[in-house]
Amino acid sequence: HDSVGWVKKGVFSSFKVCVDKGYLVILNNSKDNKDSTVDLNLFKRLKKGTELIAEDIRIKAGETSPPKRYNSGNIILAMENAGQLIEDEELRGQIKGSGIGTSATRAEILKKLIKINYIGLNDKTQIITPTGLGEIIYDVVDSSINSLLNPELTASWEKGLEMVANGEINTEQYMKKLEQYIINKTKRVQSVNNSYALTNRFDTIPEGTIKKLKETNKKIQAAKPKRKIKGLGTCQACGEGTILENSKSFYCSRWREGCKASTWKDSLDRYGSSVTKELIVKLCKDKIVKDVPLILPQTQEKGKGDIEFRKDCSGALEIKNFKRD
Repeated sequence: HDSVGWVKKGVFSSFKVCVDKGYLVILNNSKDNKDSTVDLNLFKRLKKGTELIAEDIRIKAGETSPPKRYNSGNIILAMENAGQLIEDEELRGQIKGSGIGTSATRAEILKKLIKINYIGLNDKTQIITPTGLGEIIYDVVDSSINSLLNPELTASWEKGLEMVANGEINTEQYMKKLEQYIINKTKRVQSVNNSYALTNRFDTIPEGTIKKLKETNKKIQAAKPKRKIKGLGTCQACGEGTILENSKSFYCSRWREGCKASTWKDSLDRYGSSVTKELIVKLCKDKIVKDVPLILPQTQEKGKGDIEFRKDCSGALEIKNFKRD
């Protein structure tokens, strides 16, 4: 035997010892008598780090069995208890009780994955299996933004929210970190050139699956109510899009087509004024808003000026003809 090799290796064992039989005394279960010769006091004295002499070592050859596939019932429970897959105890505690989705959305998430053909459901056995398309989607995400597949990411976000609630960090710090994560991962996706490596995987999708996917997609698109975009006015940069609003800015509806026009809502804060919806409507209509009350940030002098969009098509604002009061 290679004694040096055994010294360097760690051997782990686990077992259960009945300390208090409780109601089992009344049942008088015969199984309890099998280990009656075991000295319980010996096990009670065992502590972490205790060294024992291994008098006999036997190697038993065997094969591990793959885990059973999920069915439509236990996968909901697995989604709820996704935090159990996290090794870090602190992070596992953060996601405890939340998991993937909520009790109201988990069934809908599963239904949608089946509808878009990412997973398949056997009507008879209720066993869930990934489709060829679903495996490809997994491979694409795994090779570009691997962290999205790890419940630790959700746990870390939950931890950040708890820190905000406890006053350890403020909302701005949390949002800045979250935004930076999204920016970094988006840049990584744009820089990763893995299309060639994944092409062979796409070739394995059966033609029938692709046809079924296209038909399903058409039904989903047809079922969606068509909304007319009602904006604040015509974009002065591209002349085709309409100006829309979000929590931080006013932007062009044709941003997907490349229009970069964006007006930040805080761009006039340092001048003691605000970029309101009414201001944007007037700018889109008249291209200039005159006599807007302003305060010069350098001298704190009060006055009025004209506001208009810059000529560089960026959507930024420009102050002209300032007149002191």
